[in-house]
Amino acid sequence: MYSKNPFNNMIYMEMIGMKRLILLFVITIAHIMRFIIVGIIKGFTNHHAAHSTMAWCQALVKNLNITVEMNGTIPSQGVLFVCNHRSYIDIAVIGQYFPSTFLAKKELASWPILGLAAKLAKVIFVDRNSAQSRKKSRVKISQTLKEEISVIVFPEGTSYAGPGILAFKLGTFELAADNNISVVPVAIEYDDASDAWVGDDTFIRHFIQTFKKKTVRASISFGPILQDKTPQAIMYSSYKWIEGALPKKNKILIQEAIGGTL
Repeated sequence: MYSKNPFNNMIYMEMIGMKRLILLFVITIAHIMRFIIVGIIKGFTNHHAAHSTMAWCQALVKNLNITVEMNGTIPSQGVLFVCNHRSYIDIAVIGQYFPSTFLAKKELASWPILGLAAKLAKVIFVDRNSAQSRKKSRVKISQTLKEEISVIVFPEGTSYAGPGILAFKLGTFELAADNNISVVPVAIEYDDASDAWVGDDTFIRHFIQTFKKKTVRASISFGPILQDKTPQAIMYSSYKWIEGALPKKNKILIQEAIGGTL
């Protein structure tokens, strides 16, 4: 309950944030246990992992009071979703809508509890400083898509608070162009700019500060299906669509995205 004393209110809100942090790990542990039990019975397939990931994301959105405004149409499975990256919250925001897996930095694999959940979810880990790792990740993305399981990629390569978005890495779009893969651009934004997780901010501190609020409000917009034989064309079209779909208050003018490596 709120008090007339500002200090008491601050303590109360911090406690809400801490309770939700505990809830995050409780939900994740329960998800891990359920995944293992169902996997033993039905098999540890990629489809099982993708559906389990969706259920985990749905539980997080519901129990952490994340309110999401969704726009656009979600296509059938087996497409490559490319999304701007604001925060770790993006995973739950987009992952709740369909069975999928993600491309993520290798560092996530070493996180306590969350790293194990990511491994069980068949997340595709990549070391962006290793050409061999990037090549392997592209092969895994292609194999996953052939199983009609969608893959979510954040082509900026890191989270960014905005306004606007960072330049995209070209590697994902080369894979799409070479293999005639359907690409769907996705724009995610938060009402509160401080919900973005960037720089040297620690996960626990940021989580508590973000989720001590009554609700975290986000918007997500799904764009058109894109296909082209030229990776630069797909990348540019994806970039411009996402940039245009972000709320007007967070837009900036950028000439064009400059491609790099996956």
